[in-house]
Formats: sequence, structure tokens, C-alpha cells
Amino acid sequence: MLEQPTSLPQSRFKRLPCSLPRITTEPEAEFRFRPSQACIAHLYLGALLALWLIAGVYAAIPVRFGKNWGLVVLPVLVVLLYLGYKATAVAVTTFEIDSERVTWSTGIASRNTGSLEIFRIQTVFMHQTLLERIFNIGTLSLLTQDRTNLHVLLIGVKHPEDVRLWFVKQALAQRRLGGRMREVAFG
Repeated sequence: MLEQPTSLPQSRFKRLPCSLPRITTEPEAEFRFRPSQACIAHLYLGALLALWLIAGVYAAIPVRFGKNWGLVVLPVLVVLLYLGYKATAVAVTTFEIDSERVTWSTGIASRNTGSLEIFRIQTVFMHQTLLERIFNIGTLSLLTQDRTNLHVLLIGVKHPEDVRLWFVKQALAQRRLGGRMREVAFG
């Protein structure tokens, strides 16, 4: 019978505390979210329509010409691959918003990450289509004074009006807090 070791040899291993304190200068995230899949509901409806049309065209081909499954499989595969790509692109997108900055990360095969300081936000627009209004999601468009990110889109934001108002209040508060003057953008 094998004996189980009761303790690790002290000479090889150091004992670490169970939990290390989190040392960070970053503020805690106010919002951390992924866009809603409902923001591409129009693509789901379009794919349904395309599949219905493919089935209708295939059913309309007279039997005397012969029915080739390749005529159906290839278009259906193209529609499903496109829809899967778009759904995956939305699923892997993340947004993190704290009191000082907005950080986003996108990409399926490669990863693109960017951030924007909130005090640089000049204007926040909200856009909602009819389907987005039904699901209470929307797209926020941030117009900024940042040279690298003049226009930032946050897609699939839940309760977009509340988040838009939060951005406006937070940007004003950041400008007042830091004593930052409004920058003048030329060009």
C-alpha cells in the first residue's frame, strides 16, 4: 500500500499566502460587457430569408432537369459560414468602461485592443434601429479629441440612453476634476 505524503518538503517549496492582495492603480470597472447578439438580428433575419429563397429555388427546379444537391449545399454553406463569422465577431468583442477610460477589444484570429480617456470625449450619439429599440440595445458613437481614436463605436450596448448619459456626466466631471481645459481641434 502506498503512503500519501502528509506535507511537502520545506526545502523545495515556499509557502505562499492563500490570497495575494491585488495591487493596482487602475480604477474598478463601472461597466464590463459584450455586445448583445441582438445587434445583428437583421443578419439573422436576412439569413433566414436567404435560406427560404434557396429552398424555394430548389423546389422550383423541375424534376426532369434533375436535382443536384450541390446547388443547395453550397449556397446554404456560404450563408451559414457568413452568419457564424459575424456572430463570432460579436461574441468575442468586449468593452470595459471605468471612471477614467473606455477599453475595447475585438478580433477573432488576431486581437485588437484600444482605449480612450473619458475626458477626451466631446459628443456621445446614440443610434437605435427598430429591432434594437425592441431589444433595448443600441450603438453609441463617441466623438473625441483623441488623435488616434477620433470616432469610437460601441455596438450592442444594453440600456444605451443610460450609458450615454453616464458618459456625458463622467466626461464633464473628469474635465472639472483634472482642471483640464477644452482642447481646440484644428483640421
